[in-house]
Amino acid sequence: MKKILVFISVAALLAASCTKVEQKSLVKDSPITFQTARALTKATGTMFPVDQTFSVYAWSAASVLAENIFMDNVTVAYNTTDNAWVPQGSTYYWPKNASVDFQAYYPAGLAGITVKADKLSYTNIDVKTLQQDIMYSDKAVGYTNNVNEVEDGVNANEGVPVIFRHALSKVKFIVELTYNHKEEADGTVTDWEVTVNNVALDGIYTTGSAEFNLASTPATGLVAWEKPAGNVWTPTSDVASFAGSLSGNVVPGTDYEAVGELYVLPQNLTSGAGQKLTVNVTIKTTRNGVDVLSETFNRTAYLYTASLPAWEINHVYTYRLLLSPTASNGNGGSPIGPGTTIDPSDPDLSDAVITFDPAVDGWQGVGVETTIEL
Repeated sequence: MKKILVFISVAALLAASCTKVEQKSLVKDSPITFQTARALTKATGTMFPVDQTFSVYAWSAASVLAENIFMDNVTVAYNTTDNAWVPQGSTYYWPKNASVDFQAYYPAGLAGITVKADKLSYTNIDVKTLQQDIMYSDKAVGYTNNVNEVEDGVNANEGVPVIFRHALSKVKFIVELTYNHKEEADGTVTDWEVTVNNVALDGIYTTGSAEFNLASTPATGLVAWEKPAGNVWTPTSDVASFAGSLSGNVVPGTDYEAVGELYVLPQNLTSGAGQKLTVNVTIKTTRNGVDVLSETFNRTAYLYTASLPAWEINHVYTYRLLLSPTASNGNGGSPIGPGTTIDPSDPDLSDAVITFDPAVDGWQGVGVETTIEL
């Protein structure tokens, strides 16, 4: 009996939401602080964790240092006493008259990042080894004092607004068993026991580079960076595998985490090759209480689809893999889409019932002449 693995991909996109900034008059001699940073998405706006740090560059036309540098890769941390994000090691004060531009990135001190006034570059970043979020902020241009950001009507802390964007992609893989029991009108009862032995994610580009540029710079405000072509990084030839976390029996009605959420290099997916997920399963079939089949085999699903040709920057993807223990997906051969419900104890297996198509081959005529003497 042929066993199949039905593969369905669902892409959940993370897009940055708008943020309103309200400026208010402050004393210009006040120290420079940074507003509680957010990693903003359309679905959720999560506060930057206070136990983490980020790095900041700043430029001012009044600076006498090379390239107009005012703050040179300065680490910023949360000060619980002042309830403010402040530079570490030195206190920085607002100039009396000149404005200042700011650019932040996370994690603080990341190797392989180059920050210029009009260009942000990542070079040969090994995402698998790093395996953490990489973010860059919108550029804050033309500020002369701390501001007070308004987000959803709630005032955040005073400081230079730092709005972070994700530079990588995230993926995760969920396995679900569609059905494991079927009773027919003729009294036949069939049960299936499905065991996932291991899961592997292969052919993933893990190291690459990306360049973000400023198309234009307004006199003041937050400026978004232009992303690389295709919203993906440029990978090296390095590919790697990731081991899955799922092992054991699976039953319908439960989502099993096959490969936990991973940070991955934004990359183009390859049709019919390249990035793939392989699941090794054992399926035992019991008919009327008698064991009749036991098969162990691999099923491979390539991750490219026409509707999902790439893992893009600042996107998170959830792949759902539907395991079916027979040659039917449990929906009578019709595709399974969002909203489709499969009864795990009474699936429609009409497209997988074994039937026969008997025929009788014709006689082969052979002309024979002979003489029989009596």
